[in-house]
Amino acid sequence: SALVIYLIYTIATNKPADFKFAAVGEFFIPDSQITENYIKDRFTEIQTVAISTAFLSESFPDQNAAYAQKAMILLTVSGEDVIVVDRDIFERYSPMGAFEPLDDLFDEIIQYDGVMELNIRPALSSLRQNDETSGDERIYGIDVSDSQFLSSIGINGRSQILTISVKSSDKGLATNF
Repeated sequence: SALVIYLIYTIATNKPADFKFAAVGEFFIPDSQITENYIKDRFTEIQTVAISTAFLSESFPDQNAAYAQKAMILLTVSGEDVIVVDRDIFERYSPMGAFEPLDDLFDEIIQYDGVMELNIRPALSSLRQNDETSGDERIYGIDVSDSQFLSSIGINGRSQILTISVKSSDKGLATNF
C-alpha cells in the first residue's frame, strides 16, 4: 500500500519538462547529464529537461521494432522541442510534415561571423500529400554532421540533423537552441 501511495503522489506531482530533446536514429548518448547541463546552462529559464532516445540501426534489426514505435511517438505525438535525427529518419519523416520549416532560421544563422566554418548546411525536403510531392524544397533541418557541436554536448552519431518538431510546445525556445 505504501508503493501505491508513492505512485499516486509521483503521478500527481510530476511536472512536465520545460524542454524536451530527443535523438532518433543511430545515436549514442553515453552520459545524458552532459547534454542536460548544456541546455540548462544556456537557458536559465529551463528547470527540467527530458532527454529521450530511439536507437534505430540497420545493424541491429532485432531491436528495431520496439525502437521504431518509440521513434514514431517521439517524432509525431510527444511534443519534443528539438529532435536530432540521422539522414534516414530525416528523409522518412520530413516529407510527412514532422518538422518545422527552418528557412528563416538558417538564413539568420549563416549571417553570424564564423558560423560557416562550423560546417553546417541546410537539410532540404518537400512535403508529400497522397504520395505526391507538394511544393518546393524547404529547409526542415540543419545538418551538423561535419561539425563538432553535438559531440561536444555528449551526443555521438554519424549523420546529425537538428530539427524542431511541429509538436514543440515552445518553438521560440527550440529555435534558440
